[in-house]
Amino acid sequence: MTPRRLVSLYRGADVMLVTPLRDGMNLVAKEFVASRPDDDGVLVLSEMRGPPSSWPRRSASNPYDVDGLAAAITDRARVQRMRRSQRG
Repeated sequence: MTPRRLVSLYRGADVMLVTPLRDGMNLVAKEFVASRPDDDGVLVLSEMRGPPSSWPRRSASNPYDVDGLAAAITDRARVQRMRRSQRG
């Protein structure tokens, strides 16, 4: 897949769920944040993903908690966290 196509998919998504059950280090979450210059979109990360220092302002959710994930998706405060993540 080309980078242009990948960015268009990220831009078309309202929500990005990164919910591994075990530590999974990849750049998907950072790519999603970088592709959203207008500060929209919601990023929900698994609390089991990566070291906390790599995402000090991450919004963590337990992937086994279906109700918690549903709430995280609709939590508009996540958009504010997305904006802060883009800035620093």
